Amino acid sequence: MAIAEFEEKEYETAAALELAIDTSKFEPVFSSGQVLEKIVGYDAVADPWSGHRIWAILGVPRPRGIRLVPSFWLPGVQPPLTRLPRHPVSLVLQYKRPTYLRTSAATQWPRWKRPYFRFEIVKEQQQVLRRLEDSTSDDVVVRYASPAFWQRGDLERNQCMRTILQSSGFVAPSVLSRHRYWTYDKPGAVGYPNPSGSGRIFDTIETILFREPLQVSGQELELVDRFDDHLENLSVAALRRNSSLTRAVDAWTISLRATVRDLSPDMILRLRNFVAVQSAVIGVEAAWYMMDKNVTDIGVTDQDLD
Repeated sequence: MAIAEFEEKEYETAAALELAIDTSKFEPVFSSGQVLEKIVGYDAVADPWSGHRIWAILGVPRPRGIRLVPSFWLPGVQPPLTRLPRHPVSLVLQYKRPTYLRTSAATQWPRWKRPYFRFEIVKEQQQVLRRLEDSTSDDVVVRYASPAFWQRGDLERNQCMRTILQSSGFVAPSVLSRHRYWTYDKPGAVGYPNPSGSGRIFDTIETILFREPLQVSGQELELVDRFDDHLENLSVAALRRNSSLTRAVDAWTISLRATVRDLSPDMILRLRNFVAVQSAVIGVEAAWYMMDKNVTDIGVTDQDLD
């Protein structure tokens, strides 16, 4: 067993810098001190723009964000309003320093059958974060964040390459209820609560398009329909570093809302994401299609491509 060679604060600082500086934009990151952290449960909060890579890494669309108020922590201890950010936030993070387990004597070795990472869940902190997650509903994304590396050299390398976030694992407090640990072996892969719990997996293109069970380490994973999230991720990638396209898509969306008033917010978001992806693809003279798994024969003629 090897405890990470760097302190949690060093990882937190490196992650905060990546959150704050994305392409040419600066995003404020608000940290809590040690005393306040015991009340609010988080290390840092932010409101990254919709094109920030963190949303693609998390695999979720950017929520609308909301200003944090003391009542979100009821029935627990409420933080003073003056200690909470005045700026609306859409992302809440609690950073965790991992332990690297690399021998067959490790508790979860029979499940992983290879070296893996683990961080401990503090009961009181988990209760506070779960309460915040439930209170803010779909307006804020609440996550634990832990690096999928443990050596100081890897921390420095990821800092220099600005890959701290994409080299980390994230998990929601709601996944960890009644568990003591979260185990994982790399970012973007399966993780497991401990001592018991079913596996969770990030979406691949197969799980997005084809709703069939997957087998991982002998366990069947329950899949949910995540195509909207996939479309949102494509949109984020399409608009990243393309300010002119972002402005054009935003203007189109505003026009759509004004013209077609009976569309739901979810439908408007889907259409916006589709337009963003399609516009980016056309801009590079490529083609992109959405296909239904039940369609067995698709005929494309020359006229269709004109």
